[in-house]
Amino acid sequence: MATFNIIEFVLMDLLKISTDLIRDYASVQDQLLFLILIPHTVLFLFVYIFADNLSRLAIPGPNPHKGFKVLFGIVTYVTMIYLGWYAWLLPVFIVWWKFMLAGALIFFVLNAVVSSAMIPGLARLGAYGAGKLGAKGKEGKTIKRRLRVVEEQLTRIGPLAAGGNYMYTAELSRLQAEKAKLEAELAA
Repeated sequence: MATFNIIEFVLMDLLKISTDLIRDYASVQDQLLFLILIPHTVLFLFVYIFADNLSRLAIPGPNPHKGFKVLFGIVTYVTMIYLGWYAWLLPVFIVWWKFMLAGALIFFVLNAVVSSAMIPGLARLGAYGAGKLGAKGKEGKTIKRRLRVVEEQLTRIGPLAAGGNYMYTAELSRLQAEKAKLEAELAA
């Protein structure tokens, strides 16, 4: 007498999951968790969002028609299972779930370390620091631009000041002092 295994029926016949993938999860608990529960949770989330958006397109307005939303959801779910998309989206669903879980865990730990009362102060500190960095960057560009102009003027005046003209020599000294000052500002 043949025995009927409900897990194999659901996984292989209904969800069309390959036997190789089923073998990767040896125990029944692993199969239920990683091949049915987690992927279906992600799939239902996708189907809900898809059906909601499709029903809003079908009948525009602030509130989508609930009957169409349910109809689109059921048809989307059945289509994805029937066409076998579930089987090849399965690894994507599992990886997506793990990333969301890890992100939520990191958020939880950060939320436990940083109290909600500190968030406005940290936001102001971050904005202040970003403003200073942005100002420093703009200021640095302005200094570099001015330094290029001074260097160009120095190359033009240099030969003229070598002739002994007092005005050119004075201007050469002023430009050299300004160049030293600008280089010092850039170094700081």
